Amino acid sequence: MAPLPLWKKSLTYKISGQFIVMLAIIIRYTITYVIHYRAYRAFYTQKSLQPFRQAQLWMVV
Repeated sequence: MAPLPLWKKSLTYKISGQFIVMLAIIIRYTITYVIHYRAYRAFYTQKSLQPFRQAQLWMVV
């Protein structure tokens, strides 16, 4: 196999580098979104149930 010309070699490295960076960004934002969404959902479900729990306490008393 003949060695690749320099411009082709640099082009393949550039494309693979961009691909890796793009993949890393996608993975990072996906993980951030999942963690944030879980925390957000847990916080607001507890918050939205608070009046209901207070109403239950009043019914018991």
